[in-house]
Amino acid sequence: MKSRIRKAKDLIRRCLITDPEQRVTIEELLNHKWLLHYTKSPTTPLTTTEVMSDRGQAVNWPDFSEEMEQALASMRVDDVHIKHINDAQNSLLDKRRRKAAAGGGVEQIAEAD
Repeated sequence: MKSRIRKAKDLIRRCLITDPEQRVTIEELLNHKWLLHYTKSPTTPLTTTEVMSDRGQAVNWPDFSEEMEQALASMRVDDVHIKHINDAQNSLLDKRRRKAAAGGGVEQIAEAD
């Protein structure tokens, strides 16, 4: 078990290297010991086609698309109101203001117009 975890961590570390010259290649990734260990497909049946066909009946995609668009439109916030900085209630901002007022802060909090 620990060996598999170690192999998985190794693969993840190698994928997260930011320098493309040092990062794992696709070929190395596909031949990595951790991935090669999992060669069998899961036995869980995929039900995507049943869901997409609405239990055997063809889905009316234009209607579905229109309903999704309406649902997403109802979730949008059109009128965004941003508080003035002096009206903001924020503990970090309050702490910075107190520190600046006491002469210990270097930062100046700019007034927004």
